Amino acid sequence: MLKKSVCLTAIKRFRAKHGLEASDENTIATIHLMNTHGIDVHAALDQSSRSGNDHGIDAWHYDKSSEELFIYQSKLTESKTLTLRGFNDLSEARQWLGPVLIKGTVDRVPSDNHCLFNLYTRLSDVRQNGKKIHFILISLFDRMELEDSDEYHRFEQELIKSDLNAFVRHELTGKLVVAASEYNLEQSIPETVKVYPISKIPKARIALRRNAHLDLAYVSLHSLVELYRQRGDVLFDKNVRLSLGGTKEARERLVNPMESTLQLITSRKLDPSISPFYHIGVTISASSVGDEDNTLLNLEAPSIINGCQTITIANEYLKRLERQENHEAIEVFKEIKVIAKVVAGTSNEEIKEITNCNN
Repeated sequence: MLKKSVCLTAIKRFRAKHGLEASDENTIATIHLMNTHGIDVHAALDQSSRSGNDHGIDAWHYDKSSEELFIYQSKLTESKTLTLRGFNDLSEARQWLGPVLIKGTVDRVPSDNHCLFNLYTRLSDVRQNGKKIHFILISLFDRMELEDSDEYHRFEQELIKSDLNAFVRHELTGKLVVAASEYNLEQSIPETVKVYPISKIPKARIALRRNAHLDLAYVSLHSLVELYRQRGDVLFDKNVRLSLGGTKEARERLVNPMESTLQLITSRKLDPSISPFYHIGVTISASSVGDEDNTLLNLEAPSIINGCQTITIANEYLKRLERQENHEAIEVFKEIKVIAKVVAGTSNEEIKEITNCNN
């Protein structure tokens, strides 16, 4: 059995290094993903929950090479009784996952939880390819201390009788697996660094020095909302403020005019191409831009340093269209574009000054 104090030390260091705001259970789940699957911190943050509405899924990972899906529930407690409740949470995860894999649908797209949004998006691409699905309870206890429990066997019996098991067995010729595991605190170097591709404007790069530059990109507003739904508020970490959208002044000065413009565009009273005329654009920082081609910028560790309000307002507006199932308006929304300044390779001091000036 792991000592909780060891895990709390790892969590404290991780939070300090990455400026993360999340519960202990969710933070340790992020660390477990990185160490177990060899992914970088950005991919791990995208695949671990930091809010409610997670349907029992604290973290997930899809291994493309083996076509295996890993669903994790995290219980950071020294109480075995409380830890075993994690199998009830995995039962909830199974109930949510079933319709997504079998029918390819959910009651609504999980846009309020970036972890589930990313899982739903990933499964839409690979739902016919999964060969094995692992439901894993991660905690301070080792496998042998939990797998002989009544809770473990009840969950196992539930899986056996489920439609998900029948679908995976007969349609995908795969199988379901239940497991328990200690948190993995053995640090490892990631296999790759996750990149976030965005479209760019050709021949629009301003060099500051070697490996430090500014690119102009022509970005769809929908893609920025998708990036926010992938990353959550981590996307805004380097901004001097998150969003002023909650204040009365901001609603009068920013939110209402922008929503009015979005309404005019999605109702086809204004052409989507008018957006760059009205909007000053957004500024994105990235640690680097890899494998540049003529149409895409592949961003490592992207962060919005100006334009947070724009993205959060657009996200809320899009969620309303999704709830209304206004598919025509959603398609028009996808045509809206903004100009982005992408700053790469600058120092922390330079980023601080750029952020202050842009805001």
